[in-house]
Amino acid sequence: LVIAHTVIGCGSPGKQGTHHAHGSPLGPEECEATKKALGISEEDFYIPQAVQSFFDMRKEQCEKLHSKWQETFNRWRSAHPELYEVFKKMEARKLPEGLEEKIHKVEIKNPIAGRSAAQEVLQLLAEELPYLYGGSADLSGSDCTMLKKYPLIEPKHFIGRNIKYGIREFGMATMASGLWLTGMIQPYIGTFLTFSDYMRNAIRLAALSRFHVIYQFTHDSIFLGEDGPTHQPVEHYAALRAIPYLHVFRPADSHEIKGAWLEALKYAGPTALIFTRQKLPLLAESQKIPFSEGVARGAYILKKEPRPCDFVLMATGSEVSLAMDVAKELEKRDKSVRVVSMPCWELFDKQPQEYKDEVLGGDLGQRVSIEAGVSLGWHKWIGMEGIAICMETFGASAPAGDLAQEFGFTVDAILERLLA
Repeated sequence: LVIAHTVIGCGSPGKQGTHHAHGSPLGPEECEATKKALGISEEDFYIPQAVQSFFDMRKEQCEKLHSKWQETFNRWRSAHPELYEVFKKMEARKLPEGLEEKIHKVEIKNPIAGRSAAQEVLQLLAEELPYLYGGSADLSGSDCTMLKKYPLIEPKHFIGRNIKYGIREFGMATMASGLWLTGMIQPYIGTFLTFSDYMRNAIRLAALSRFHVIYQFTHDSIFLGEDGPTHQPVEHYAALRAIPYLHVFRPADSHEIKGAWLEALKYAGPTALIFTRQKLPLLAESQKIPFSEGVARGAYILKKEPRPCDFVLMATGSEVSLAMDVAKELEKRDKSVRVVSMPCWELFDKQPQEYKDEVLGGDLGQRVSIEAGVSLGWHKWIGMEGIAICMETFGASAPAGDLAQEFGFTVDAILERLLA
C-alpha cells in the first residue's frame, strides 16, 4: 500500500490546502505570489533552462527512436508485402466498395434472434474490414460478438481480433475509445443493454469526442424472460437517446439489423445497436425497402393506409411485428392504419422536413407508439393526445409470453386500449 501525502495547490500562499485551489483559477495576484514562493521568474510563459534542455534532449532521443522504428518497418514492409496491404487498409479505415450489397446478401435463416442475426453480419464484416476488432464484458456467448474465424488477443499473442474484457463494462468502453484513437482499429463491444448504465460516462465522452465506437447491446427488453427485472431494460432506450451525437438503433428484423450495422459503420461518431434475445420474424414489407430508403432514414412507412388514416402505429424493434399484427386486426374492423418503423430517432431527426412530413406529418388520426420501454421521448412523435403502449414499471421474472400478457403487449390488449 502506497500512501502519498499531498497538499492541494502546494506553493500558492493564499489557496494551498483549500478547495479554492481546485475549483477556481488562482488569479493574477495569487499567480504572482505563487511564482515568488516557488522561486520562479514572474515572466509570462517562462521556461527554465533546465526544462528546455531536458525537452531538447528528449526530442533528439525520440527522433532517433522513430528513425530506428521506421527502418524496422521498411524492412518488414519489403519482407511482407501482403501484410503491408492489410496495414494500409487498417490505416485508412475506409469501407470497401460493394459492402452494402454484400451485407444485403448475407444469408440469415428467419425467424432469428436479433443478436444472432447481428453475429451473422459480423462474420462478413470481419472478412471485409481487417481493422474491425470486437470484444465483450464476459458475455461473448450471449451477446454474440465473437468473430468466429479469429483467435483471442492474449498475452504475447496479439494476432487475434477478439478481446475478453472481463466483467468491467466501464473499462471496456473506455478501452474501446482508446482503440479508436489508435487510428487503425474500428472497435465494437458488447454486453446486455441493462449494463449500459455502467458504461454511461464512457459512452458520453465518446459522443462528445465523436469517437467511432460501436456498442452492441442485447437482451433488449422484458421479453428476455426469466432473468427478471435486474436484467430487463425499461428506461435504457430513453437514457441512451438522451446522449447528443449518439445514434441509437433498435431494428425490427434481420433486414433492419443489416442496415443498422451498415449505418453504424458509416457514421462518424458512436452508435448503440440494440438487439433482441428472442426470435424476430422477417417482415415481408421491410425487405422490399432498400437500406437507403428505410433504415438509413431513421424511420419509414412500413405499411401504407388504404384511405385517410384512423390510426398511425409507430414502433421499434420486436414491437414492429406486433404493430403489424395490430394493424391487420384494426383493418378487419374497417379502420385505416399506417405502420411506421422507427429504428433510429436520431437519423429521422436529421431528415429534410419534407420527408418527415411525408412519414408523420398531417392528420394521421390517432397516433400510437408501441415500445417495451418507458414512454419518455415518444410524445415528440405522438403528441400529447397520443397513446403510448409502453413500460412504466420494472419487469418481472416470467416467460416472455406471460410478460406480454401481464404488461399489455398483445394484440388483444392493444386493441382494447385503442378501441375503448
